[in-house]
Amino acid sequence: GFVTLMKQCWSKKPNKRPTFQEIINGTEGARGLRDMVHLCALEALGRAWGKTCPIMKREWPADGDPRKDWKGLTLTVNDVDVLMVETVNLHNNQLTCVPVELGALTALTVLDLSGNQLTTVPAELGQLTKLVVLNLHRNQLIQLPVALNALTSLNELTLNNNQLTHVPAEFGRFTALTTLHLHANDLTHVPAELGALTALTSLTLGKNPLIRVPAEVEALTALVKSQLVENKLSTLSMECRAAFTSMTQRELKLNNKHLTHVPSGLGVFTALKKLYLHENLLTSVPAELPRALTKLTELYLGMNELTSLPAELGALNFLTHLDLYDNKLESLPAEIGTLTALTLLDLHENKLTHVPAELGALTKLT
Repeated sequence: GFVTLMKQCWSKKPNKRPTFQEIINGTEGARGLRDMVHLCALEALGRAWGKTCPIMKREWPADGDPRKDWKGLTLTVNDVDVLMVETVNLHNNQLTCVPVELGALTALTVLDLSGNQLTTVPAELGQLTKLVVLNLHRNQLIQLPVALNALTSLNELTLNNNQLTHVPAEFGRFTALTTLHLHANDLTHVPAELGALTALTSLTLGKNPLIRVPAEVEALTALVKSQLVENKLSTLSMECRAAFTSMTQRELKLNNKHLTHVPSGLGVFTALKKLYLHENLLTSVPAELPRALTKLTELYLGMNELTSLPAELGALNFLTHLDLYDNKLESLPAEIGTLTALTLLDLHENKLTHVPAELGALTKLT
């Protein structure tokens, strides 16, 4: 049965070749092949070809030559040298290691190894220089091989939910990178070299024991989304220029950071749409904040110690969500009644004894 399956794989007619699912189904009963197929159907084919070459030589027609007749493979004498495949998805298995043979898939552009039990990845992955997307999140990685520094074509690198303790400075060479996910690791710092990633639009560093973020990283100007929640930053350099000083920043999460005041540098985020300041220790909101961030659509200030609000909040004409729950507010400025775009106003668990009549103008509240 397996020889027949292999013959079908080398059929001169593409529509006669089996799908990968048919390959997996056809090899389920073959002793010694099940584990290989579980890793990767393509890898199993490569290994099986080397083992069954003598049989195939007898079975293959005299005028047939798989090295020429099937363009999907380039073959050496006894093994597969290059598999012309662009995507390999092995996520959500129970892999504890990655077969080094994957390094031979030099045409790969997408490799997903997320949701496994990997503690390391082989240096051979550094040969995949055409990789655009590499997903390794939700594993048990402690460190990465230096060879990965050769993957300079990467656009997306996902490494969150591992046990990484440092980020290689050489990551600064990934100048095509637009997305870098590093949250939920054991990072206490990130290298200043990441400041060279000028194409980066999304950077997540939350849920790390970070002490500081280098100024070079803060200065990245293309960031549209950043995440710093649940870190241990002892200071925020945003006091002078704001974390990730980006005039195009759209969303900024500073919730659950034990802040006792709103960082003065936030005013540089003139294009900011969403600002998360909930779960802190704020007692007031500076009037300068709504004056500068006039494009805000969502403002989250719940679970703080606010006792009052500035009248300047009335300048946030685009605001649709205003979260003020679980504070110590005893009154509200009448100017909130001018926020006619509001669809959500959360005031529960405060100390309000009355609300201004002007709130009756908020007809879009749901």
